[in-house]
Amino acid sequence: MVMNVTVYFSLLYVKSRNLEQDQVQPRLWFIFLLVMIPSNFFLPAVVAENFDAPVVRKEMSDLMYGVIPYLASTLCIRLPFVLLFAVCSLFPGAFGIAGFSFRAFARCVLTQLGYFCVCEGIALACGRMENLIVGCIQYLNNVFTLLFFAGFFFRPSDVSWVFRWVIYASPMGYVVRVLIVTVFQKSDPYGGTLPCANCTKSFYCPNVSTCWGRTGFEIVESLSTWFPEVNNGVDIQFGISYLFASGSAFYLCYVVAVWQSGRPPTVSYARE
Repeated sequence: MVMNVTVYFSLLYVKSRNLEQDQVQPRLWFIFLLVMIPSNFFLPAVVAENFDAPVVRKEMSDLMYGVIPYLASTLCIRLPFVLLFAVCSLFPGAFGIAGFSFRAFARCVLTQLGYFCVCEGIALACGRMENLIVGCIQYLNNVFTLLFFAGFFFRPSDVSWVFRWVIYASPMGYVVRVLIVTVFQKSDPYGGTLPCANCTKSFYCPNVSTCWGRTGFEIVESLSTWFPEVNNGVDIQFGISYLFASGSAFYLCYVVAVWQSGRPPTVSYARE
């Protein structure tokens, strides 16, 4: 399903494969969609976990298996499918129809994998809520709040200090920054530019009003005037590591919920 959706949007943005100055912005919005759209497909995980929770709780209370074997086995099953989900969200849509350079494929897959681990952790934790509707609403609330505070809809300085920490802590901001910088830095040179020694930048575009640059590094530098968080100084390794750390933190919340429900009942013996 996620492959069909990303292929559909890649067909809408198929012109962005033409490496011209007027296609920089469409490619930028397409990257945003690659982050926002797949997060909705983890909502069924909330439903599945909510349906499975009573069965698992009953089987654990009957001592059919313990918490650790259950968590270990389900994690071994989930991780390969999350990886497959990450690959399908990028290929053949982005890396194929939309013309992303395959030099960025491995890093983008790793970034999406960390991002989807975050979504999976949130979905599993919300699926442990007693009410299914509340769990689904809570998942959507968490994901869209993190997307809203990703640092691209408004500047951090425009946000009250009470909520500003959410912008710096949001894993969605890291996945967007890493994907944008990776895709453009690994891209082939864009056309429509000429060198200029006396210009503010080292290039200019004679035929278009908005000039982004020839190389990916020049384009990222131009994008930083719009989004200061997107620049050539983005720490890629830290961003990917932070995504996996955030996913582990959300998964830990799920582990605590399973552990609480899977504890054997306390048996009390009345004194005769």
